[in-house]
Amino acid sequence: FVTLAGTIAAPTCGESVTSQGFVYATSEFPKIADSFVEVSGAEVSKEVVNLQQNTTYYYRTYFTNVTGTFYGDQKSFTTEILEIGTETRGGIVFYLAATPTDLDGDGVLDNGLVSATADQSSGVQWYNGSSSTTGATASGVGSGATNTATIIAAQGEGTYAASVASNYVGGGFNDWFLPSKIELNKMRAYRATINTTAAANGGSDFSTDEYWSSTEISLEIAFSKLFFNGNPLEYFKSTGYRVRAARAF
Repeated sequence: FVTLAGTIAAPTCGESVTSQGFVYATSEFPKIADSFVEVSGAEVSKEVVNLQQNTTYYYRTYFTNVTGTFYGDQKSFTTEILEIGTETRGGIVFYLAATPTDLDGDGVLDNGLVSATADQSSGVQWYNGSSSTTGATASGVGSGATNTATIIAAQGEGTYAASVASNYVGGGFNDWFLPSKIELNKMRAYRATINTTAAANGGSDFSTDEYWSSTEISLEIAFSKLFFNGNPLEYFKSTGYRVRAARAF
């Protein structure tokens, strides 16, 4: 996705504008019949999603009134090539969806998941001081964000794994979460690639220690992973393990 920006100077002769925004397409001089997004105001911007990789797009501002539809000057951009290890949207890609999918439960289709470029904690408990069942038991890709929200709703304010991940504001984004079991597995699987990109972007390597996931096992146990050898661990929530946040993009 990309953020389009421009200026819309609709006429002030009393003819009411019924629609305005951006049109975009992979062919030159796009029109309403292609793809469009609506915005309001004069100096405008809008994020568009679900774009093809490594593709040149053309876009223009537009407005429509009773006279017809009018277009601004054409501009263009080329989308990046996304692959495991790409630095983008505040982190490093460790999962790419086969087709755009809502991976964080916000109703917007996502291209994949990125890992933070460094750990958010070198040792923090999973629970908020006492054992409780939060209901955050989902383990698959696309469940980390929901698990994190469920944990925080159950445990409230405090310094624990899910809250530490959620409070992270990397790259200017505030929608980070504690990865689920399978999401954490994928981070570990691509740790060498992530480490290389992190080092080139001011980040740091994964530790060989244990990392918490957001997947709960029982009243006192949650899932973690030992990054030294990839062993899965089901361990006490009171244990201080590392946190590496993730977000969807």
